[in-house]
Amino acid sequence: MNANHPLPPDAQLRQQERSRKRKAILAGGVVLGLGAAATLAAWSDDVFSFGEFGTGSFELQGNVYGDAAAGYENYDEANGGALSFVIAPMNMAPGDTVYAPISIATALTTSTSADVTLAGATSTGDQTLFNALRYEVRTIAAGGVCDATVFGAGTPWHAQSALGVGESAAFTVGAEQADPRHLCFAVTLPDTEANGADEMQALTTGPVVWQFTGESVPAT
Repeated sequence: MNANHPLPPDAQLRQQERSRKRKAILAGGVVLGLGAAATLAAWSDDVFSFGEFGTGSFELQGNVYGDAAAGYENYDEANGGALSFVIAPMNMAPGDTVYAPISIATALTTSTSADVTLAGATSTGDQTLFNALRYEVRTIAAGGVCDATVFGAGTPWHAQSALGVGESAAFTVGAEQADPRHLCFAVTLPDTEANGADEMQALTTGPVVWQFTGESVPAT
């Protein structure tokens, strides 16, 4: 229809109703658009944390005097701490056993505990005698004298073996010289024909060197 032919009244009402609906939809669209834009204006904030890190110190020490009051030393070199045997180890006969103490601890400046193992001994002297000797290590009371009686009452740590066999079952000593481990070495020349001990006269092993190794224990 045009201006020359006006719409009937009912058609005009339908046209007006459709116009109102379109305006309502457009108005609703505008409202939704404004709502979506408003969600972008969010606040934000941050929290920072920090830590500072460093390393401690680690040193394993020994005491070969059988007396805690004598203190501990580093013994970092191969011939550092000479074991003090109760019986003269240079005059052994078949069947003899000699005993010597050693205590193991961390240094006072060490910041962590340590797991300690023992490497098999080495020697540059007579290998016949070195191979014939046997040794055993037991844990003893603090500051105790290391002799046959004390050794017999000790707690086994390393079972009797050839000198060149080490001990991988670690014991633990605390940080800052806490909880030291007191040990007694027993070295025996077996009285057996199998190792030819009855023919071993005027022999010497030279320095027999055992090495204790400490590994730091991670803090928990």
